[in-house]
Amino acid sequence: MAMMIATVTLSIGALAGCSGNPTAGSEAYKEGELGNGDFLFACDDGLACLPYSGDAKRFPDAIASGATFDVRFVAKNQQGPVIVIKEKRYEGIKTVAIGPYVSQGPDGFAAVKPGYGTVMVRDSGGTVIDYVTLKIVKPDALIVYDANYDVAKGNVPPRIQALNLKVDQTPSYRVVAEYNLKAVAGSIPVEWTSDASDVVVVESYSDRVVNLRAKGVGKTKIKADAGGLVKEIDVEVTQ
Repeated sequence: MAMMIATVTLSIGALAGCSGNPTAGSEAYKEGELGNGDFLFACDDGLACLPYSGDAKRFPDAIASGATFDVRFVAKNQQGPVIVIKEKRYEGIKTVAIGPYVSQGPDGFAAVKPGYGTVMVRDSGGTVIDYVTLKIVKPDALIVYDANYDVAKGNVPPRIQALNLKVDQTPSYRVVAEYNLKAVAGSIPVEWTSDASDVVVVESYSDRVVNLRAKGVGKTKIKADAGGLVKEIDVEVTQ
């Protein structure tokens, strides 16, 4: 059985190299509860993200439990370790998780369990500048879709339910979790397997894309397993 573990995370540091923020006033921003700025959600699946930027087109309604993610704070176009709000200067700005629903580690933030989590922004002196509330849900299914789908169209791509491939064909796919038939945000660990590696093999996983290769004529199943949620896809390979 061919097997590959695929875990993707996006760090706040990586976001610093992005070309720019989404348009001011767009749905990408969620206003902080104290009204001192806005939060951007950084996702890593093609369904919800602007191409190449890492920022979601729309701040998500829900995040999958068990997933990792990042948010960053923007105050009147200011971001980074020093910001000025209402003529007051704040230094040593940090974005921190408030348990028990959200935790923080080397891979960014983690949605620990279903509920409502909080991410807070504060300065080096401990002053709370703002915070955002995040809804966390337990996903109930997985969506597999064509990695070449143009997400700039803004529509949800067709779900892959079955595949008919030719020998030596090399399709690529992405996976996102869903809840109540809606895609939910966050990076979840995915394990890809093929029941018959002589028919279809999992060749590689990079940049959030799994790459398959049709090896020989026959029928098999490929499976995406994310924390016990399994999506099985029937595959038939012909000459």
